Amino acid sequence: MGKINPGLIWKVLGTLLAGLLVFVILSSVTENPPTANPLPASIAAAQSSCAENGTLQMGNAIGKDGFTIPYQLYLPPCYAQQSPAAYPVLYLISTDETIWFETGLGELADRMIQQKQISPFIIISTRTDFSRLETLFTDVVDVLVPHVDSSFRTQADRLHRAVAGGSGSADMASCLVFRYPGLFENAGAFAGGWCFSDQELIDAFPADERPRVFMDTGDRDNGVVASMPGWASSLAENNIQFVMNIGSGNHSFQYWMSNMEMYLRWWAKSW
Repeated sequence: MGKINPGLIWKVLGTLLAGLLVFVILSSVTENPPTANPLPASIAAAQSSCAENGTLQMGNAIGKDGFTIPYQLYLPPCYAQQSPAAYPVLYLISTDETIWFETGLGELADRMIQQKQISPFIIISTRTDFSRLETLFTDVVDVLVPHVDSSFRTQADRLHRAVAGGSGSADMASCLVFRYPGLFENAGAFAGGWCFSDQELIDAFPADERPRVFMDTGDRDNGVVASMPGWASSLAENNIQFVMNIGSGNHSFQYWMSNMEMYLRWWAKSW
């Protein structure tokens, strides 16, 4: 009988534990997430008689250096009639401010709001210029968010503000949440999440303002699928609430949109 190789034993154990971690994480994902909290009375009363759809508009936020941040805006049904009601805001980071709506986001938001599955909310889909690396985050934090809060009736606090994106924009969303405590309640990361394992950022984050994290990717998005268990492990070790979902799909807006309803229901639980 040959000698037992201790190194091989630890390698096998490590593989088994990694697989167990992924199983536990995936087992915690709810297939049918709970509905949002009841609508605020002021919004519910106005919404009860609202039969119209939300509206889409184009806009620009202009920084002190003259740089323009284009965005597409979704205002919920009967926004004008519901004054002075204020709304949560979802910031979607992208290189094309129209792509999320071209993929069906406006119709999804209308349906969920009209069926009272979620309270009305505002969406800002912004075009991010990734060539401005030196101001990549401050363009959003110092220019876009203040512009939106001053231009529209927003609930301008952390609990009612979220940031999300897909691919490189998901990486950016993860970093915005952890670099700027108190600004966003959560990060919606579709096929990305670099900063979820940045221990220095996590350690610097105030314990009472730690965000929640939603991670989603397709099972054929090989690079991200391989990274997600490590991000999940880091979040779990630091007691950061998260959901991790791996569905049937690839690296595409069509796949990410297929799970946007799950993300919106999960986000709304914090309102």
